[in-house]
Amino acid sequence: MTVRLIFSAVSAVSDPDLRGSNRQERSAQTGTPHHHAGSYTGRPLMLRSRKQNVVHIADGDTTLVALARGTRDGLPVFGWGEAPAGLLTTTQLRAAGLSPAGLDPLALLVFRHRKPYARLTVAELYSAVAAAARPEPTEAQRVARLRNLEYAQRALRTCVDCAQEKDYRVPTSTRQCWSCLEIEMANAVEVAA
Repeated sequence: MTVRLIFSAVSAVSDPDLRGSNRQERSAQTGTPHHHAGSYTGRPLMLRSRKQNVVHIADGDTTLVALARGTRDGLPVFGWGEAPAGLLTTTQLRAAGLSPAGLDPLALLVFRHRKPYARLTVAELYSAVAAAARPEPTEAQRVARLRNLEYAQRALRTCVDCAQEKDYRVPTSTRQCWSCLEIEMANAVEVAA
């Protein structure tokens, strides 16, 4: 069994330039004003210091050792950009041509969205090593997908009033073709007058 050590960039730093002390000295060295002294200067960025625990995650034949924020439902919790490289979300697995295929999640990725909605998102992380390759669709599945796509496109081009299929997509707000919409607006003007 192999053990891979994966740690975040959170560690004790003895260099005062990276710790955040002596801002006036740094601003004099970089030529930036004091209030911009914390801007990125090409050095490694420090993550926010938060309490993290060392966790061991069994990933097939290997064991991942990483720093996690804690646990949730018995699974280690990682923040945005803190998850080990061997753990992927279902979207990342799909992009790599893999599928979780009945695997249990090994960890959770928890992060908060920015404005306008600061909602909390929880994504399950699966092992990239244990994930199976996604099967190629059969010929019957490809034909069925194309047929369903054609049906959906036809529905987007059909007017709900005259039931005619147009050569353009009808507006989704009214689901009417332009001629039926003009007739309806003219009737509304007559009624109002």
